[in-house]
Formats: sequence, structure tokens, C-alpha cells
Amino acid sequence: KVQLEDMYGTQFGRKSVIESFDNIVEYHMSRTGGRELLSDKMASLVESISLQIKSYGRDFKFNVHGCDEECERELELEIEEEEEMEKEIPSVKPRDETDWEFSEVFNVDDPTSLPAIVGVSTLRKFLIKYVSPRSLANIDWSEHIVCTKNFVKSIVGNDVSLNSYLRVINGAVYFPNRMWLLVSDYELNEILREFWQRDSRDEAKCHQLLHINCVRCSLDEGTEMLLRCMPTYIAGSRRMSAYEIINNNTMASLQLFAGESMYATEERKKALKAVLRGKSGFDLCPKKAALELIDMRGMERLFPWSDLEALVEQLLCEVLKEID
Repeated sequence: KVQLEDMYGTQFGRKSVIESFDNIVEYHMSRTGGRELLSDKMASLVESISLQIKSYGRDFKFNVHGCDEECERELELEIEEEEEMEKEIPSVKPRDETDWEFSEVFNVDDPTSLPAIVGVSTLRKFLIKYVSPRSLANIDWSEHIVCTKNFVKSIVGNDVSLNSYLRVINGAVYFPNRMWLLVSDYELNEILREFWQRDSRDEAKCHQLLHINCVRCSLDEGTEMLLRCMPTYIAGSRRMSAYEIINNNTMASLQLFAGESMYATEERKKALKAVLRGKSGFDLCPKKAALELIDMRGMERLFPWSDLEALVEQLLCEVLKEID
């Protein structure tokens, strides 16, 4: 005999975000065989998500009810349609990249000594010239980051703001003087070819071609990177820790410029606060600057309840206390 309550979901109630998360984890663990079947990396990821939920979700409760899966999916679709935002960007002509002698990277220990055709500039000069608002240049960007003209200029026209046309940060060349040269994907492929062709005796110069995400993971987890910079895998491979080649200030600058909102370690968060304080003597609103950078990368939805939001709020409180 079918009861009336069987035809409806359970009653409405209130549940905390943390409680809901714990229930979800318990359900999926029982469904998939438990935590003991998870790899170390996956278990670490679950733990990281759990810590994040408990950090930012402790003060939140929401109404829950027992609708069935079909009803729940329809509700999700309605919410997705409401939240979907279309951003119109003017059509522009892509700029043809300039070829240069890519093997030149091995002939200098400082990227600023590369030929003029490469067009190396600091991150601050790039932002002053091509990005608005100009106040973003007042962020205390790491002095160890420079970029090529091909990385900077992605479209034709000198009077067009590059806010919506920034290149994604993928690879970079590390130089013996601890400088990082950001390059376009085209340059990345050409320089990679030069790395594979160079003689193993050149390794002593310590030039490295690295993917920024690999460097960040190594720095976050304290693990070593396996470098493959020679024609033969065995002879040319060696391990290196990211701590040997990059500090938290430089990595925080790279992550901020890339529009990232989460920062894995306390040292990185401390470095980010120092970066967002801005250069001495320049006016800068940390929260406005952070929002501008996030918006440029189309990541504004990731700002609420993120490490970046928490850090800029802390920084604003500190600045106000200093003024008082």
C-alpha cells in the first residue's frame, strides 16, 4: 500500500554546509569502498577540500528538502540559467608573432640582455602601458618576472586595452640570475626545440624551460620536479625542488597575474599580502586590484569565499588600523 508521504520528499529543514559536506563524503565513501581504497593524492585532495569547507562554511546554513533526483536536477538547471552571464568582447585582429633567434636564451644569463627584437619588459611596465586601470602597476610585483613582446602583444593595435586579451601563463624560461621570462605558446614550442637540441655541456648554465603549474605544485607540496632538458631521457634528466629556483613572492605574483584565487601555503599567503600592499608611495586599493585581475581572466565567480578575498579583507583591516 502506497502512503501519501512516499509520493513526496522529506520535510524542509536547515543544515550547515559542513554537515552537508560530511554527509556527501560519507555517502560516496560507502558507495566506492571507503577511504582505504583512495590513492594518497586523492585522499590528500579530499582532506584539502574538507579543510576549505570547514574554514569558509562554518557560518552558513541552508534550507534542504527531500526532492527526488529529477526534481533536483531541474532546480540546478534553473539556477545555472539564472547565473549564466554572457560577456561580449569586441572582435579584434590577432597579432602575428615576431620570430627571433630562440637559441639566444642560452647565450645570456639575464633575459633583459636578449636582443632588442625580443622586446623584454617587466610586468609593471607591461601593465602601465597596456592594461587598465593603470593602478594595477602599483602592485608590488616581483622584480624577477619579465615577459617578451610576443607574450604581451596578442592583438593588433596600440590603443586597445589588453584586459580581455591577456595570454594564459603556461611556460617560462628560468635564467641563471633567477629571472623568469614569460613567453607565448609559439615561443614556448620553439624554445623547447632548442632545449632538446642543445649540448648536454650547456646544462651547467642552469637555463630551464618549465611549466608554471608544475613549479607551483612542487612549491606547494615540497616535492621535486623531474627535469627533461636533454635529447636523451636518462642522460639529461635530473630532479630539482622548486625552492631552488623560485621564492614565494615570485610565485604569488605569478598566481595573482594568472587570476588564481587560492593559495596553498601560509608562506604564499603572507607573500601575497606583501605583493598586494603595493609599492611604497603609490595609492592602491587591494580589493579593487584583486577584483580587476580576477575579472580580466574571467574568474570572478571564484573570488567569493576564496583565499584571495580573505587576504584582501585582512589587508584592508590592517591598513585601516595603521591609518588610525
